[in-house]
Amino acid sequence: MVKIKKQKAELQNKKYIISSMKSSVLFRIKNISIIFIGVCLFAQDIQLYLFEDDGLYGYMDQHNHIVIDAQYLAAMEFTENGIAAVADSAGWAYIDVLGNILIRPYIYDNGPDYFSEGLARFVENGKFGFFDKFGVPVIDAQWDFAYPFHNGKAAVCNGCKIILDNEHSGITGGKWGYIDKTGKIISPVGSVEADSVLPKPAKIKLFKM
Repeated sequence: MVKIKKQKAELQNKKYIISSMKSSVLFRIKNISIIFIGVCLFAQDIQLYLFEDDGLYGYMDQHNHIVIDAQYLAAMEFTENGIAAVADSAGWAYIDVLGNILIRPYIYDNGPDYFSEGLARFVENGKFGFFDKFGVPVIDAQWDFAYPFHNGKAAVCNGCKIILDNEHSGITGGKWGYIDKTGKIISPVGSVEADSVLPKPAKIKLFKM
């Protein structure tokens, strides 16, 4: 009888320990969620405005307090998603409200790549990928070239080359196909003419950088 009571007590103790562990894990998860939400609310609460000092650009808040020192050769206003395009000695980049560099976009038309259907291009180790309006990469850099998204898909290629021609550039050769917004290939990348995978009247052989 004593042995049975002891086993019951040990079982109840184990249940209490497990229950305590679950509560602790849940508490930590809630805390992390609260911190994350707090950071998001903090970022949304800050309103940053451009200012210029001796030819360089920085950002100050609504109380005229400098938040990010004047250090950029060029800069754009912060978007509603809390990122801004700036140009430093290394080129264009997107930063957050604390001045941290999030990503360096593909350069198009002498500036950061345009967002098309919520995504823009970036280049990493010579390969093209896509990032969202929060500056987060959503499609890994894995293509030798990629066109902006159009109607939910983007033309991509491997083995193609960018040909420079005065102020313009063209794409030649390679195997082409389509990907969707998750990066999944929805049209096999095969030996096809570039023009055949692009929406008309878009041109792929010649475009302005």
